[in-house]
Amino acid sequence: MKISIKLRKLREREKSSQAEVADELQVSQTAYNKWETGSTMPSLENIMKLCNYYNIGIADLLDDNFKILSDDINKKGIRVTEEIIQNIIKNQERLIELIEIQNGILVQILKCEN
Repeated sequence: MKISIKLRKLREREKSSQAEVADELQVSQTAYNKWETGSTMPSLENIMKLCNYYNIGIADLLDDNFKILSDDINKKGIRVTEEIIQNIIKNQERLIELIEIQNGILVQILKCEN
């Protein structure tokens, strides 16, 4: 069952309106409506809020949607990993510069001693 259908059924079980649930979750009623209609997926933070509000486990809410969520997390993880790699490369380049400066200083010191 899709998350949108589950959200509608959970809300109806609680006899709550979309506006009431949205208010509890501190999101707009429009955002909540989009989740129920399947137009958009809630963020991971909002999924946690939904699970707390409805007192259910994440697996209960996501099971059919887990692949979608894990793909999204993987994409974000790849982006973060790429950023980390770029930072490591920049740091290594800076270390090379510092080593070259240090070598230059050592050469000058050795020349002065001779």
